[in-house]
Amino acid sequence: MTTEKTNSPLWIFYDFLLSQGGAEKTTILLQQALGGHICVAYTEEDNLLSYETSTVKCISKKQTSPGLPTLDGLWSFYTKTKFLLPHTGTALFSGSNAVLAACNHPIGENILYCHTIPRFAYDMRKFYRERLPFWKRLPFDALCLVTRASYRHSLTKMDTILVNSRNVQERLKKYTGYDSEIVYPPVDTKKFSFKPAGNYYLSTSRLEEFKRVDVIIKAFLNMPDKRLIIASSGSHEAELRVLAGDAQNIQFAGWIEDDVLQNLIENCIASIYIPIDEDFGISPVESMAAGKPVIGVNEGGLLETVLHKKTGYLCDATPDELITAVQWLTAERAKKMQRECENCAAKFDDDVFIKKMKTYILGSTNNSRKLTTPT
Repeated sequence: MTTEKTNSPLWIFYDFLLSQGGAEKTTILLQQALGGHICVAYTEEDNLLSYETSTVKCISKKQTSPGLPTLDGLWSFYTKTKFLLPHTGTALFSGSNAVLAACNHPIGENILYCHTIPRFAYDMRKFYRERLPFWKRLPFDALCLVTRASYRHSLTKMDTILVNSRNVQERLKKYTGYDSEIVYPPVDTKKFSFKPAGNYYLSTSRLEEFKRVDVIIKAFLNMPDKRLIIASSGSHEAELRVLAGDAQNIQFAGWIEDDVLQNLIENCIASIYIPIDEDFGISPVESMAAGKPVIGVNEGGLLETVLHKKTGYLCDATPDELITAVQWLTAERAKKMQRECENCAAKFDDDVFIKKMKTYILGSTNNSRKLTTPT
């Protein structure tokens, strides 16, 4: 049986559309700018308050048991994307699970835009494993083996590998041996404008353990005269609320509409962002686009965006270090950083991103398989 070849529009594959995160925004921006279709395992529309998801193709449904989202994602993208077989056009892949769909696209151009490797199976394996009870560690090890094998197999199907930062480029090379090219992710810098600072600092990190929002809360519990707004949610929200207790200077806003979040960014003194070895970090760039500096961790992607004492303050991720940073970065100092923050953010504008991505996607040629599998 033969299948008729089709040259339909661009297909964009990503794991899940779950929140208003940077990877989700990048996926939707690419579809809006270049056309085509998005395919994900599933969406959570309640957390995508400003996104229209009716045209997104979902190939599975939400799994909640530990490990099942990854296994279901790998299986779904491998077995439920056969519609790609006759597609002679370009397919763009992101995420850790969606890359397996490339195995069903043998006659068109495959481009990986890597936000990060599946970190739980590579560099953060120890971090997650140590937090599991002993009887879950063997299944976790098996999941890591399956994920690494699937990911490496998917990389052999790629014609071009792009990454979102030098940090991810080095991580990808270290753990897989593959080289890549950097295309920094997009930020809609033009929608932000500078406004006089209110009386608060802002955190927009998802409430997950590796984002270290608990460290921020601990710092502000020791600074009752400084106000913190946390504009996000996540699986650790309940325990973080317990940690904050009845502190009057700490407010949880949850997931909010884009225009409300934008207003919070534009009116803050500075934003705070201290995740573990962040891949890139779009939130700090959004803050700088509004002329607001960033108190950031001195590691990961923030080293590529935040200039110490020029567009923010880089420090270690400890409560004491954060206290020092907040006390140093007063509203007066923050205001003096406005122009330099805006100039820095402009380098990551979405127009710059789309222009670079077009050179790869619109200039791609079929069946090139340019990559050489590392030894």
